[in-house]
Amino acid sequence: MVGNINAQVRSEKVFQRMTGKECLHLESNSNGIRLINFAAPKYLVINITQFQRKEIHKHTWTSPGGRFKNQINHILINRRHRNCIRQVRSIRRADGDLDHYLMTAYFKVKLSKVWKKMIKGKSKFDTEKLKYIETRRNFQCK
Repeated sequence: MVGNINAQVRSEKVFQRMTGKECLHLESNSNGIRLINFAAPKYLVINITQFQRKEIHKHTWTSPGGRFKNQINHILINRRHRNCIRQVRSIRRADGDLDHYLMTAYFKVKLSKVWKKMIKGKSKFDTEKLKYIETRRNFQCK
């Protein structure tokens, strides 16, 4: 899930598995608390706060005067797939005539061997049973 959520998230010990250590803010705002309450029961991880970056790459919004800088846009991913994300950062050079920066996420999906076996071993239908009248009657359209 990607979005302009306007949530300032603080790294708290209780939610550190979900928020990470690299939060920009010292305090969560009301939208940040809502985001944490939304993400916690769904096992979502806030990815922009997981990676160590320069301060300049953590900002996702700058005020029109350039005085205030915030980390308010976030990318959420299921905790199970958090190791697929390689990098999340904001790109300041992309000119969209907005005060929000473009966010990019690089990820690499790894399929497990169990999944590959499931694809190879597709179930086949037993068409021999259709020769029996009783079976044919059970599956006919009425």
